[in-house]
Amino acid sequence: MYHSPNPLISFTSFRERSFNREAPRFSETSVPFENNKLFFGPPTVTSDAAWKSLFPKGRGFVSLSNPVHGKQDKKQDFSVSGIHQYHCLFTVREYFDKAIRAITPDVASTSNITEEEIDHVYHCIEYLRQAVLCAADPALDLAEPVPGHPGLVSALGWGTTHRCRDYGKLMDWAETNRRSNSQTLLHHWNENPDIHH
Repeated sequence: MYHSPNPLISFTSFRERSFNREAPRFSETSVPFENNKLFFGPPTVTSDAAWKSLFPKGRGFVSLSNPVHGKQDKKQDFSVSGIHQYHCLFTVREYFDKAIRAITPDVASTSNITEEEIDHVYHCIEYLRQAVLCAADPALDLAEPVPGHPGLVSALGWGTTHRCRDYGKLMDWAETNRRSNSQTLLHHWNENPDIHH
């Protein structure tokens, strides 16, 4: 059985508890998925700025009153799931680029990926896997024949319209209820006492 070297991921205190709390429900809208070149590909100054623009202040951690026995008790910290999912995707993107640079001889490697970073990616991939199952998006992506490969089809998903909640409103709500003003997106767990995803 795999044991995580990251104490923030291998903790057990929350595994026996379940939470049934949500941010306010926001309206849905139809959004076609398109290949947005601003976000696509390896990290650059421009693409990093685009990705980071979708993170609210506080990094999606909120502090809310926790009602106990019919009265407002102390504040409870939560991570907004939709923003956590986005953080995981951001993490996969960043560390994937580092891994590619480490194994590709013609690409300069500027840093080595640590065990904690690898474990963080495993966490994010699993979190996203469960998020995909939870969302169970019923939209249908058009599958088209792959040229030169008879009988093989492929679907990129571009052009498919999805029913989506308003991420901007979720981001605004999380920022209004933020636990802190932190905007650090990637860091080692032991470098910052703030709560981490």
